[in-house]
Amino acid sequence: MKNLNINLSYSTKEEYYYKILLIFNSEAPSHLQTAPLNLEFLARFMALPKEQQYMPFNTRARKIISKSYSKPLSIASMSIKISRLIETKHIVRDEDGFLDFSPSIRKIRDSNHFSLNVSINPQTDQANS
Repeated sequence: MKNLNINLSYSTKEEYYYKILLIFNSEAPSHLQTAPLNLEFLARFMALPKEQQYMPFNTRARKIISKSYSKPLSIASMSIKISRLIETKHIVRDEDGFLDFSPSIRKIRDSNHFSLNVSINPQTDQANS
């Protein structure tokens, strides 16, 4: 068995979250997978400043995200992206009906590091050939 340690390089928090989301997305069941553009959109919300952590999808946060694009997103476009992230369980409604990150996304957002270990068992690979 071989173990590989993979180090992710990134220059911004947004890029860091996006790369992690891509990894998790690749392992999700097909009906819960999300398009890379929607993951990039989610990563922008995850990278918002601390003052947005309790209500990450409020009007102020949406305005910040909209303006972060070279061509600001329309309200309708943002609503479609958020709806898709709700469908794929990346965003949930809390007990008061407010939008929030799912527990797994919140865990990624609140972590300061990410480790990925990949194990390769050559005997299993040969048996499947």
